[in-house]
Amino acid sequence: MRHTVGKGARPAPHAAAGCCTGLRSLQCAVGPEAGRRESGARNAPLSFVNIGEEIIAAARELVGTPGRWGIFGHSAGAGSSLLQPGEYRLGRAAFAGGAGRMGQYASRDPLFLCSSNGDGCNRFLGLGADADLRPLLAAAGPEGQPTTLFARLDDAYASPKERPPPRGAFVFASDNSPAPLPNHISFLWSEVDDAMVSLLSPFLPLAKALGLFLLDFDVYRENRDAEQTAAALVPALRRFFLSSSGDRI
Repeated sequence: MRHTVGKGARPAPHAAAGCCTGLRSLQCAVGPEAGRRESGARNAPLSFVNIGEEIIAAARELVGTPGRWGIFGHSAGAGSSLLQPGEYRLGRAAFAGGAGRMGQYASRDPLFLCSSNGDGCNRFLGLGADADLRPLLAAAGPEGQPTTLFARLDDAYASPKERPPPRGAFVFASDNSPAPLPNHISFLWSEVDDAMVSLLSPFLPLAKALGLFLLDFDVYRENRDAEQTAAALVPALRRFFLSSSGDRI
């Protein structure tokens, strides 16, 4: 799921690290063309819109605050936050996803990406279970923009006197973070994780027997590390958005 924040809006500690697993972009027919289609004009052109864009537009209208906005997402929503059309001058942030899309990121909006070498979904990048994501994230963008890799999460956007990098990233790794490293769902709100684990736990033995990938639910059931992941990540996320707003904390 993608979340947006407006200037002056500060993510709540758990909300920032607790967005639900990403909902992939959906499309539907709306508007006059859809009405004509229902009335029998089968050959009328369809107007397709991205539901995510409509939700974001409705949120902005509801808040009623003009000016600058930021967006962040987790998992599939991380990729969506990178590729969402429009301008997000406060920046775009992506957690536990989006690493494979860095080469496609052509927006001039500030970017902050946070991943973990302990994320079981890294296997889908074709890098192997024990791969280090940092070389992948350090690769330049399509227009040659470099990515600043922070050695520690505490260093991310920590200096108010320095101009923030246009593209920044941090990877939880064995040489910069205590074990266990965050898994795919460690970035979610702890209450959401606990509810999902409670619901799915009876099915995990069968899923394992069938050789199904469990999106790290089995790992999280043992580690229960959403709170410590949020404690490390949320301050950096707040600093990221504030660094583009001109405010400081």
